[in-house]
Amino acid sequence: MESAVVDEDGRAQVRTAWTFTVPPGQVWTALTEAQHVPRWFDTLDPVPRAVGDRYRLVDSATEGTVRACAPGSLLALSWEYGTDTSEVEVRLTAPTNAAGMTDTAGAGAAACRLELLHTMTADDHWREYGPGATGVGWDGALLALERYLRGEDGTDPASMTAFFATAEGHAWIESCARMWEAAHRAAGASRERAAACRDRTVAAYTA
Repeated sequence: MESAVVDEDGRAQVRTAWTFTVPPGQVWTALTEAQHVPRWFDTLDPVPRAVGDRYRLVDSATEGTVRACAPGSLLALSWEYGTDTSEVEVRLTAPTNAAGMTDTAGAGAAACRLELLHTMTADDHWREYGPGATGVGWDGALLALERYLRGEDGTDPASMTAFFATAEGHAWIESCARMWEAAHRAAGASRERAAACRDRTVAAYTA
């Protein structure tokens, strides 16, 4: 799991990257097909079929438009919640090694690197939580996806909510929030601001 942040000129972006030990096609199917998405994320209705189509995530009341799609490698969406609109982009690639070359000797063909970028206005929510609230939220979803791809039980939203309410879940949230604190500082935030955003994020997710 990797975390990075952009915070400049009123624009904010969180970037998280995960590597899954299954082929990209299997990850793409879990991301885009209506029978799979609710098993780790949310109920998708309507289901978009092409660029320009609308989608809606029923449980979270999030909706938007498909901005771009390259099956198996790229999905870009507007992300609309209430009056807020932001942009989400997901990229799937083969993992690379330290030299930047496709890693065929390590994870091999049965592996996929997922990079998610969420770009938004640096509004009051960002000023309060920094990248933590958005970053921890996406990493929690990708943890569920990772477990689902491994064939584990208990990856649906209700089960993951129950997990995050446990001591183990709280420890995971705190660890994840610290990673986003470090990414926030690397993007130029002061030690005090990054720590305060971390603490507010942890409090919001463990209340």
